[in-house]
Amino acid sequence: MNNSLKISAASLILALGLIGSSYTLSRFYLRLEREKVITVKGSAQKRLVSDKASLSAQIAVQAVLIADAYKTLQTQTDQLRSLVGAQKILLTADNVDLEKVYKKNNDGKNTNEIDYYILSQQFKISSSDVQKIEALSKEIGGLLSQGIQVSIYGPEYYITDLAKIKMDLLAEATNDGYKRARLMADNSGGKVGKLVEAQQGIFQITTPDSTDVSDWGTYDTSTIEKDIKAVVTLKYLIE
Repeated sequence: MNNSLKISAASLILALGLIGSSYTLSRFYLRLEREKVITVKGSAQKRLVSDKASLSAQIAVQAVLIADAYKTLQTQTDQLRSLVGAQKILLTADNVDLEKVYKKNNDGKNTNEIDYYILSQQFKISSSDVQKIEALSKEIGGLLSQGIQVSIYGPEYYITDLAKIKMDLLAEATNDGYKRARLMADNSGGKVGKLVEAQQGIFQITTPDSTDVSDWGTYDTSTIEKDIKAVVTLKYLIE
């Protein structure tokens, strides 16, 4: 091998070596950079009291004649309106629904002859006085003893100012996460640097002291008091 070939071969080997060492150093540097980042979770929780409540009620009656069914429905819905109106609570009504029930033949199949009619009407009742709605739901249930065919759905309890509450909780959760990062850094001889990534978790609104968690978030409406929890994931540089 002449000198020029030897020099070319040596240069190629050196170049490949430099590329390899550069790649190794680059990977080592990136690993060090990754190791300088700490990931922590911060959380915040608050007990809330609902400031809005609602319930739904449905009255359904049946009769052979549609006129009789309508008359009975009007009488029973008037009693419901009177009960709710006495509490000065908002009540809204849907349209009256009509269902025809046909007679069946010996084979159990419907004929063209109407057996009776079912008329029903649904009502929505809501108020900012949650205690009053809770008491009213029991009073409406008492209409059953008077022969009124009423069904009750709820009550359900809500928080109207959730947007501001969520923002406050996010701030608290972020502060909690920073404290955790600082504690971990101090114990390892480091110092918390700038925040490089932040991810907001799903808010969980549950019954008091519940441990229920959902990937899509939870909003329980069955109780007046609720717990709302926020979680954030933070990544900080460690100096």
